[in-house]
Amino acid sequence: MVSNSKRDALLKKVVQSERLVSQKLKNNEYRVKRRATLQKSILHCIRCPVCLDRFSTAKRARVLPCWHTVCEQCVTSIVKMERDKVMKRDGLDKVPKVEFKCPCCRIMIRIHSFQSARSLAKNRTVMAAAEMLEGTDLSGETEVQVPLKERHSNATCKTLKKRFKNLEQKCSVLTVQMKKENTLHEKLEEKAVLLLKCPHCRKLYKENPILIRCGHSICVECFDLQREDQFITCKTCNLRNRTFANGINYCVINQQDEYITKYI
Repeated sequence: MVSNSKRDALLKKVVQSERLVSQKLKNNEYRVKRRATLQKSILHCIRCPVCLDRFSTAKRARVLPCWHTVCEQCVTSIVKMERDKVMKRDGLDKVPKVEFKCPCCRIMIRIHSFQSARSLAKNRTVMAAAEMLEGTDLSGETEVQVPLKERHSNATCKTLKKRFKNLEQKCSVLTVQMKKENTLHEKLEEKAVLLLKCPHCRKLYKENPILIRCGHSICVECFDLQREDQFITCKTCNLRNRTFANGINYCVINQQDEYITKYI
């Protein structure tokens, strides 16, 4: 009778520990998936859609007339290829104007004879974000946690004691992993702040922001507040920009992004 009472008490502790560990496993899985989704969203913003390399000083982010961003090297290669074809076809010895399709939206882009990739505006928001994230692992590879299995049916007191001890150890490990994951996620969000928040109001982007003439971004709400002044002072570089001839920055994480819809 005493033995049964002891076993019942041990069994109760084991069941409680199993529930706790199962909950921690789910919490950790949520956090790991959250970081992986953010990594995926960031990578989509800071790499060239043509060569898939990250933007850098060697691969500067250039904005096409349709407002999509491509690295300078890829634009140079595309323009050179199109010009070589036209010059060979028409027997020209002068640099011609050419047209090519945007790799993102397929709109025809025209580059005049006097233009090159360096004639296009820079996306300084993306360049700054890419610099802040340089060396950061964005692979999104996650460790798969094995679901907990109940193993206490017909178990002896000795087996239950061992099981309880293992569960306590597992719980401690999961707590450490959860703290580590939270830290990794917080640091990643800090580094990606230029892609997530308007530098003027510090709020998350609701939609694709305005790309002002200096190459930095401002949310639509802040832009509308300053539109009547005819000038906007960029909070990132302090340059005064006229409020006309602006573009759209597609290389940000807004409220339509998977990371925002699922985890914010």
